[in-house]
Amino acid sequence: MMYQELALEQKEECKEEKRRVQKGFTLIELLVVIAIIAILAAIAIPQFTKYKKKAAKAAAENAIAQCISEAAAAYADDAKNTSKDCVVGNTTITVNLDADTGEVTSITNANSVSYSGYTFNCSYSNNKVTCN
Repeated sequence: MMYQELALEQKEECKEEKRRVQKGFTLIELLVVIAIIAILAAIAIPQFTKYKKKAAKAAAENAIAQCISEAAAAYADDAKNTSKDCVVGNTTITVNLDADTGEVTSITNANSVSYSGYTFNCSYSNNKVTCN
């Protein structure tokens, strides 16, 4: 009976030892996962920055285009309204219209428009706003 109890006790200890050894991940497995995450982050972060700048550029262009539309609407209501101030990001621009035709003659301060932390050089030609 002693031998049976001893054998049974050894069997239980062996099972417990296997459970302890099989728990968790090895250091190599963890390092491989960290390396994969680092590679993915190295690819994703520059792309995110690029898309963020592209979105800020498009928003600045749209804000200037809307300012031009507002200036044209004000001119249509009263031909004496030949200039319109608008805030684009952190920059105040002025759209100047021709007194006779109502067409855009110039946009002041558009050469340095600051929007969402980026600075753009914007221009207006052929009824289109472009920022670089």
